[in-house]
Amino acid sequence: MPRWRVEADDATALSGRISTFRMSEPRQEFLEQTRRFWQKRTNRPLSLEDARQIAANVAGVFQLLAQWAEAEDRRHPNPPQEAAGR
Repeated sequence: MPRWRVEADDATALSGRISTFRMSEPRQEFLEQTRRFWQKRTNRPLSLEDARQIAANVAGVFQLLAQWAEAEDRRHPNPPQEAAGR
């Protein structure tokens, strides 16, 4: 099974965690860069609070992907690799 596939039970168990994710307070410059990047992709004016929420959501997605990969690794551990050249 590919690493990015998870069972429905895993997705349900992990889905609640993304809403409780807390990002450390981002710096003003980072928020400005985030706002400028996403402003080009929407017609709605974005505030720094919008940028903070966007950054937290993106970080949450990557956190969830890492958790899924970790759960997959625990379910299907790789056998030890033989040393190269043997």
